[in-house]
Amino acid sequence: MKALGSPTGLVVPMFSEAAALFGRRGWSVTNGRRVRWHATPGGGLLICTVSQPGPQNARAAARWLVRRGVRRLAVCGVAGGLHPALRAGDLVVADLLADLEASPPAMIPGTEGPCAVRVQEKLSAGGLRIFCGTIASSPTIVPAKNDKARLYRHWRALAVDMESAAVAAVAAQNGLPALVLRAVCDPQRHTLPKDLIDALDAHGRIMPARMAIRLLRRPQLAGDLLQLGCSFVHAARTLQRAWNAIEGI
Repeated sequence: MKALGSPTGLVVPMFSEAAALFGRRGWSVTNGRRVRWHATPGGGLLICTVSQPGPQNARAAARWLVRRGVRRLAVCGVAGGLHPALRAGDLVVADLLADLEASPPAMIPGTEGPCAVRVQEKLSAGGLRIFCGTIASSPTIVPAKNDKARLYRHWRALAVDMESAAVAAVAAQNGLPALVLRAVCDPQRHTLPKDLIDALDAHGRIMPARMAIRLLRRPQLAGDLLQLGCSFVHAARTLQRAWNAIEGI
């Protein structure tokens, strides 16, 4: 099986992540979705859509791509690190997803073995740090290092996000292969401040007015914001290098 051929549907939660992969130009709005049609190096077609954060949005985006006739689904973006050894910029290919939104939580197949091996080999050859294992998908952001450590102990998951399990589930329901690729943004040892989480809008963007109020109340938040921004830039650049390396596989 080719991991990424024609046509492939790619779900990216935030536009900042999508812009890191493909740039800010060349996007259009289709059915209220920000979409980009992109020719892959192997001569295939990639349809990328920005879902917005959260499992419901990702699920809807994946179903929209299925209706467009894609033959495989992929999800790509940043994630929180759960394994203590992972650092900002490390890459995770998920061969299994722990869907924490489900009741009870369910395990969903992710990137199949041969595809995961090829991706790992390609990225390792490019000098990137790549890990393969379980990713936990939570319905909400998991900001606290104690909660990250608990998820790691319980699920042995390498990273946590909010969308990958939803996309993988849609792929499984439609008999399609999936590729799940994430770059660690905030490692396990870091706690995202509540003030920072509260200043994000539904698209994962910082609301300047709300952030300014929180900075006035707690000036040290500026250091946390700078650290997170640097980690995001590093993770996004690594994600771009990774996607450029594998999209023609």
